Amino acid sequence: METNSRTAVLESLQQLRLMEFDWDGVQGLPLRGDVADNVSDVYEGGVDLLLEDLAEHLPMPVVSLNPNGTIEVLYKDPDSNRELVITFQAEGVLTYVKLFDDGQTMVEGVIRVNLLSGPYEVDLSELKDLFDWLASE
Repeated sequence: METNSRTAVLESLQQLRLMEFDWDGVQGLPLRGDVADNVSDVYEGGVDLLLEDLAEHLPMPVVSLNPNGTIEVLYKDPDSNRELVITFQAEGVLTYVKLFDDGQTMVEGVIRVNLLSGPYEVDLSELKDLFDWLASE
């Protein structure tokens, strides 16, 4: 299977599921089950529908486990110097930070993803806008 942004997140998720309590030496929590499920749902189902044309244009993300059991996905475009940080919080909440190419201007926001209640298009349109912004020239 060809590795792209989507598969890189899913492969990292598999590894992060193995982390146990105190993984960082300062009582870091293991990956929360609801957070892992949201990441999986978004990147296995929802993002597939949204990123068919963008997957090859997105930079490889860095995926990390936060000490509170949440996941952070960092995209940094080396050509434009744009950065996008998406943090998968508990209960279907995603927070994001967009850092523009001037290195100073940023926009923060919150996206509520309720994958159990309806079609992905409604829930993930804001996420698609973020990926469109990152991949645009």
